[in-house]
Amino acid sequence: MIDAKLSFEDYVSLALVNFSRLKKMGESPLAYHRYESTSSPAMVIGSAVHAAVLEPDTYADSVAVYDGAVRRGKAWEAFATANHGKMILNQREADTVGAMVDAVRGNSDAMKLIDGAQVELSVTWDHDGRACKGRVDALKMIGDESDPRYIIVDLKTTQDVSPRGFARTVANYHYHGQLAFYSDGLHSNGVQCVGHAIIAVQNSHPFDCAVYDLHDIVPQGRWQYQQWLEKLAWCEKYDLWPGVQGDDGQLVLELPKWAETPSAWRDGEEEDWT
Repeated sequence: MIDAKLSFEDYVSLALVNFSRLKKMGESPLAYHRYESTSSPAMVIGSAVHAAVLEPDTYADSVAVYDGAVRRGKAWEAFATANHGKMILNQREADTVGAMVDAVRGNSDAMKLIDGAQVELSVTWDHDGRACKGRVDALKMIGDESDPRYIIVDLKTTQDVSPRGFARTVANYHYHGQLAFYSDGLHSNGVQCVGHAIIAVQNSHPFDCAVYDLHDIVPQGRWQYQQWLEKLAWCEKYDLWPGVQGDDGQLVLELPKWAETPSAWRDGEEEDWT
């Protein structure tokens, strides 16, 4: 089912597998089993950017700006109560959101993907007997009604929008797997996705924005999330939720390449700097 009117609160209440929790299987089954949804100031800013970019007509009604110095005390409590259900930002955060929104609107490729697109679509589907859900940021139709094809678009806030930096972010947070997950959910509902894009907007100065085509790496993400679903089925079958170490005994730690010492030092030899 595809529902463009389902509120985010109602979407969250659906007891189905979503990608934010599923990717915890990449850490460990225990991390999935004990998953708890959390919020942070950075996540609130990200939600505000989404609302301002994708649903600008209702943005003003969904956000409140608090001009106090700290989020405590009677003044804060009164403000929070009066604005219950809204995203509350301080002035600095509101300025950051404004700069990020301007960056997206100033990128013509980003706006081509957003203008006229369906936004904030709640999608539910069955994957080999597993009930799943996803919240698609934007779905842009290309072609015409006689041959409807779509580009699935995700809006991401990030520290680094450079190709090298954002590639690391995509790998760390499995954004290509998320696009594959959503794309397969749409396909189950009869929607053909022929493109997969991310609009990456920087959350600090200089507030840059870049659009990335992830279509070629989506198959890798699909393989990964399907592996997690298979592992999840096994854990549920045997009611076993191992942590990172599992039953394999002590783990051997290897340093990342950038942190390794020269091979001569590792072998007990002195490095010749002359």
